[in-house]
Amino acid sequence: MGRAKPVSSRGFTMVETVMVIVVVGLLVGIALPRFREQRRRYQLDTAAYQLAGDLRRSQVEAIRRNQPVTLERINDSTYNIDFVGDRLFDGSVKFSTALSADSVRLAAFGPPTTGARSFVVQRDGAQKTVTVSAAGLITVQ
Repeated sequence: MGRAKPVSSRGFTMVETVMVIVVVGLLVGIALPRFREQRRRYQLDTAAYQLAGDLRRSQVEAIRRNQPVTLERINDSTYNIDFVGDRLFDGSVKFSTALSADSVRLAAFGPPTTGARSFVVQRDGAQKTVTVSAAGLITVQ
């Protein structure tokens, strides 16, 4: 009498495969909206800190050249810095035209010549304010 060979079970059954696909689909469905929202917030933060960095760069440029430097809003997503050129926000981040200053002129020693100025950047209803105080301090809120 011969022994029966054990049946080797390799691979997955169709039911197991479908269950894995369903679970992965549910996890992606839950995570995707949060990922998109996180990406939107990241783009807004990046634009606000880009503008703040460019304002600081303008201050340094004014001090280095010993002459005023102007940062001017060109349109809803572009601004220009004297001696540097045009800068553009990534994605759909834009200036709030009603709340943002049109420009700020920075004196040769750093602070703005026109007093405090604020620029508001927004994306999908969320917004950040970049402010240059009368003393030249740049903040993002």
